Amino acid sequence: MSDRDKEEITSGELSDAELSALVVHNIGNTLTGINAIARRYQRSIDDLQRLHKKLAKTNLQDLSVQQSNALLQSFVTALDNIIQAADNPSNLHANQARLLAGLEHLKGSINLYHDANSQAVETKYFNLQQSIHACFSLIDLEGIQTQINCPTGLQIKGPPNLFMQLLVNALKNATEAIYQRQQSDLNFQPQVQIDVAENTPGILQIAIADNGCGINSEDKQRIFTMGFTTKAYGSGIGLTSITDIAKQFDGQVSLQSKGINQGACLTITLPKHN
Repeated sequence: MSDRDKEEITSGELSDAELSALVVHNIGNTLTGINAIARRYQRSIDDLQRLHKKLAKTNLQDLSVQQSNALLQSFVTALDNIIQAADNPSNLHANQARLLAGLEHLKGSINLYHDANSQAVETKYFNLQQSIHACFSLIDLEGIQTQINCPTGLQIKGPPNLFMQLLVNALKNATEAIYQRQQSDLNFQPQVQIDVAENTPGILQIAIADNGCGINSEDKQRIFTMGFTTKAYGSGIGLTSITDIAKQFDGQVSLQSKGINQGACLTITLPKHN
């Protein structure tokens, strides 16, 4: 990305209309993840309800031993399916915890917007590794191989909810790029990876890489323009939101891609806080 592109990303103010669009977009991204978690949780509940209805309709006294054994085996099979469906995350309790965490983040994002209007945004030191893991739990990554390489103990300063929204948007972009590539290429293993490094003392680089549809050279020149999108149903707001949030952390954003179906890497550069 050219120096001119970087200057456009790290300077300028958003209008009220653009800021409102970003807030709605961010809430929508979070809701997408919450809905995916809720659907996975609801499937298991629906299966349990079907088992209950089947049992309620069965007259156990009229069943032979053979029929009873067959019925019990059908329940065992159904319960195995429920347990397997709850795997990744590993059980129903994990799904419930992810759902509640998503709702808490959504509430925090809305409160953050209200606080920004009243100039009362709370900033504090928070653990980077913990924030990354929390964001991974808010995105539907089923079928995608993931990896996080982040040293323990790293801290950054700012509104934690705002930083989590930055990562949620970046991960959502990565998964959408993967799904877009899958439309024409089924013979690849989807991957999303986050690497955090301190290549320059006091400066952290957070690289979010995917092996999705990639970006051609022409689109790379416009990819950070508000409203520009390469997606069929995209809004062109996601990257604008990411760069706007990065600015609030005194950071910058860059994007690299070798081309179509070659994946992409979004790099966020932020000051480190000890």
